[in-house]
Amino acid sequence: MPICLNVSALFSNTGSKSTKRAKYFHESRYSIPEVPKAFDIVKEYFQISKEQEQLLQKFIWEPMGPFLPDTTKDPVMFGLGRINVVRFDPTDPNIIYTGTASGGLWISKDAGATFYSPEITNVLSIGISDISINPNNNKTIAIATGDAHAREFQGGYSLGIMISTDQGMNWRIVDPFTDIPFYFIKNVLWHPNSDSLLFASTSEGIIYSDDLGIKWNFLALEGAECGSMVFDEFDPDIIYISTFKLNGGIGLYRYRFHSSKLDTLITFPNAVRMEFEQIEKNKILILGAQKATFAQGVFGIYDLSSKTYIPLQLKDVVEAQGYYNLSLFADPFDQTIYAGGLILNTFKLSNLENVDENELIHKDQHNIEMNPHDSSIWVCNDGGLYRKMRRSTEWELMSRNMNISQVYRLSLHPFNPNVILAGTQDNGTFRYFYKEWTQVLGGDGMESVFDLENPLNIMMTAEGGRVAHSDDGALTVKSDYLTFSIKEPKPWVVDIRNYQGEFVTGYINLWKINYKSNAYEKLTQIDDGILISAVTVVNDTIYFAKRNSIYRFHSGISSKVLDLDEGLIVNSIILNDGIIFTVGGYSRENKVFKFKNKSLISMTYNLMNIHLNRIVCDSLEQCYYLASDIGVWKLENGSEKWIAFNNQLPQCIISDIEISYLTGELLVSTFGRGIWRCKIHDCTPSEIMLNIDKKINLCEGEEIRAEILNIEPNASYIWHDGVVATERAINKRGEYHVAEKTPHCADVSKAVSVNVNSNPDISFILKSRNPACFGDTVVLEAVVRNYSDGELLWNDGTIGSILKASSSGEYYMTATNEYGCKSFSDTIVVIISPTLPPVNLYKAQSGFVFESETVPYRLDWFWNDSLILSGPETLQPDKPGIYKLRLVDSNFCRIFSNELFVEYINQNDLFSYNLFPNPVSETVTLELFFKEKSKTEIRLFDLLGKNELWFDGKSESNYLYLERQTSLLASGAYSFFIKHGLHYFTITFVKIR
Repeated sequence: MPICLNVSALFSNTGSKSTKRAKYFHESRYSIPEVPKAFDIVKEYFQISKEQEQLLQKFIWEPMGPFLPDTTKDPVMFGLGRINVVRFDPTDPNIIYTGTASGGLWISKDAGATFYSPEITNVLSIGISDISINPNNNKTIAIATGDAHAREFQGGYSLGIMISTDQGMNWRIVDPFTDIPFYFIKNVLWHPNSDSLLFASTSEGIIYSDDLGIKWNFLALEGAECGSMVFDEFDPDIIYISTFKLNGGIGLYRYRFHSSKLDTLITFPNAVRMEFEQIEKNKILILGAQKATFAQGVFGIYDLSSKTYIPLQLKDVVEAQGYYNLSLFADPFDQTIYAGGLILNTFKLSNLENVDENELIHKDQHNIEMNPHDSSIWVCNDGGLYRKMRRSTEWELMSRNMNISQVYRLSLHPFNPNVILAGTQDNGTFRYFYKEWTQVLGGDGMESVFDLENPLNIMMTAEGGRVAHSDDGALTVKSDYLTFSIKEPKPWVVDIRNYQGEFVTGYINLWKINYKSNAYEKLTQIDDGILISAVTVVNDTIYFAKRNSIYRFHSGISSKVLDLDEGLIVNSIILNDGIIFTVGGYSRENKVFKFKNKSLISMTYNLMNIHLNRIVCDSLEQCYYLASDIGVWKLENGSEKWIAFNNQLPQCIISDIEISYLTGELLVSTFGRGIWRCKIHDCTPSEIMLNIDKKINLCEGEEIRAEILNIEPNASYIWHDGVVATERAINKRGEYHVAEKTPHCADVSKAVSVNVNSNPDISFILKSRNPACFGDTVVLEAVVRNYSDGELLWNDGTIGSILKASSSGEYYMTATNEYGCKSFSDTIVVIISPTLPPVNLYKAQSGFVFESETVPYRLDWFWNDSLILSGPETLQPDKPGIYKLRLVDSNFCRIFSNELFVEYINQNDLFSYNLFPNPVSETVTLELFFKEKSKTEIRLFDLLGKNELWFDGKSESNYLYLERQTSLLASGAYSFFIKHGLHYFTITFVKIR
């Protein structure tokens, strides 16, 4: 029985994401009230397929993905598909069971390294809401089918409860629907002390069977929509049960099985859903979502002994969509609480202010469990199945090779079969490029379309009518590139088609999109509020459907072509000798039609009563393929019998179907099992050989020539960007590939990834003066952008970013980065000034003056080594001491003059002396008596200030004896200038003759 919802109530709020999804899924399926049971659909299908199994044995389907390589490291961004639940075999550490949203049950027998899916759980894209392993017999497993996690906005098919008694090798469908009517099952639970007693939490209460599912009865809460259900860890007679109610008013209950007593523990009138954990014998931790925003509304502990509820203050760890993404787990080893909402949070009850939001994992958490064999933590969310080992901080995507994506649409490159785009639920739009999958757009991925003239231009749609654009083949995507300027409701899946060199899409009206100008143009004026349900373009004519009506748009005019009976919804259209279209839903007589020459011809023939999604026509064989909710069906040319075309293909919902004439393959997207392909034509394309490697690094300004080496006579070749040529220049970043321009079985080259690397950009920082003085160096530091490794070489042979130039000249740098891209810097002229000529300082009538060959830029006068004046060319000394001049030239180079002495009377008592002239020997003797030892300098000055050094050193003791010849001295007055430590003294004597 399909999970049936109150569709009219859900559709009353068409603006939200959840109701749009529900409307899309249910509207065309359940427009006719007579909905068959899922069990009957499966039974009829297997009967038909068994009768036809010999007809199509040579056609074998194989999975394509999406799969994620082991190199994908970002668990936040990248996932494949939602997983609802994970369970671990209690005795065998290698066996793991996991339930997906629409891809059935998956089993691992190697501790999660690989998974496989039992075929029976693949039909109708059934989800698995819960898995229960019998604690008394681990070979007996029960699963709840139907996607109860999405019950309020999508639903799906359910086969009720399925049981295996051989660890998942074989399965028996238990159909409790025959006993009790309900539309979903949230939990299944074996009694801890029984091999055959099984409980189920359903939308109509708690039911149970004591004979392995043969007969079912109500247990408790009849008529209530029930949620989670667990046994008391200390008393196997007690079951705790929570309820669910989208408009608020839920409770936590305790049921005693043997006494049939139900106790209401606590109710929350404003909450919609709760999850709970028994953290102690008498304490239950509760996390719930409130009805106003579906964020956190309940967090606290219920004390079973005191029958009281203790609310706790905790930041919002749910954030949004708590009716959907709520999970709770208490780690028994370190008391860490894992709370899953939109993101995964961890905290300790002892420190609620410290909530860790850095658990980097995909959004929307549904189940958190601990593997009992290694205590690792496993989380199920919209991205898949994640594991974090004990004492690790990194999450690992365990489902990267599980083919479980819920794919809405499949888009083929117009001339290269190695390029595909696929829009998926919860995991964005994927790009398939030469066997490798990458996510290129987040959110809920929908339709994509390649520009036929330049396939690098791609339009993509996502949830809510969001439109994105790429101009480089989806290497980069401009999300929300087009504004929400259309004031019309948008379908959940917005189909886009090529139209007159641009793109066309359907909301309530047809709109043309110009991605270059970021503009919409309204083509039709049918403002009836009905969403367009199908669009196809043939040359310059557009055919589209609005529920039961088909329209034609040509030359700016729209006209109605056909009206079907009220309640029927046309959901796909093609043209092939007339208008061929499919009708969704479960009206057995209304499936496939041809409209030609104003006549409506049924092509339904022997089709079973199953919902149809798309139809394609094979132009080579003039046959048709149908995408249905239970696989693919084929109608041979001239036949009136549809054949199940599903050899090794999961019999699940086929959401889209395309024919690749380039490879002779039929490709389908499934809702829950990814993308599959099947060879339908004899086609073995050859490889086009190019003269370039598969990965090339160019530098700015460089280009290479790409040539086809094995050109076929009379063949035409088209490149990835629409260029038709056998050779071309390559100078831009991109992924280059070329195909034979033929509609069938085209030869294709391998892809060449071209990266254009930026050349190094060099600038300089002057770290010293330039010009520099003789003996100094000019220091330059190079700042190089677009460089992380390589070589930095100066023209003087210096290697590295720093240059120390000690000679004049022109200097420049050559920078070569890690890609071999080379740049030359500007040239910098370094000037090292020559040695300055000496400066002669002498006494004149006007004072001290100088003479020098250097034109001064600045003059600095010093007295006793201290700067006293700058500027004037002469100086009149006004106190005794040693004077000198510093000349600074225009390059700020400096030179000192000789020193001149100005006599002054010694009034210092720090020393005494004796001066003994000896006219006979023509000598003068000087005895000095110091009170302390210190460095001593003695100079002899004449009246003109000329001097000579007589002694420079440190006295050995407090006594210094010096003798000086005077024979060469002219007659006149002389002075000894004595510098002792920090003190200055003068002693004057006169030579008479």
